[in-house]
Amino acid sequence: MKMKFLAIFVVTLGISALGESNYALAAKGDDLIDICDRGVIGEAIAKSVEAESCAAVSSKGMMQLHRLTLGYASILEIPKNAFAGLTALEVLDLNDSQISKIPENAFAGLSALKWLYLGGNQISEIPENAFAGLPALELLTLNDNQINKIPKNAFAG
Repeated sequence: MKMKFLAIFVVTLGISALGESNYALAAKGDDLIDICDRGVIGEAIAKSVEAESCAAVSSKGMMQLHRLTLGYASILEIPKNAFAGLTALEVLDLNDSQISKIPENAFAGLSALKWLYLGGNQISEIPENAFAGLPALELLTLNDNQINKIPKNAFAG
């Protein structure tokens, strides 16, 4: 698998989504799920799929989300399974979000993810398997962090 890594500066504000509204999908028999345990990320996903709150998010809407922009969101830490259910997500912007730690397998299940922006955070170490299971990944930005080490198997899988 050939991967391209570029260091670029991207400033993006707002949250973008593609697809029908959450309530239109729910009316078609879609299940609503609670993603409030994902913190700021859950709230952003809910807003992106036009849910009234993170306590009632359309699972079908999540599967149709192609872009999620969380730049400047003060995330600090990525919760476990924060991006679960976002199977069609192609662009994830986490630039300038004050992230200091990336957990192992943080982006697991994002098989369609092409662009991952992590620039301008406070990441000092990349854990093993941090980017495992991202077969479509074409672009990863890690500029303007304090990264001291990247293990060989950070991109395993």
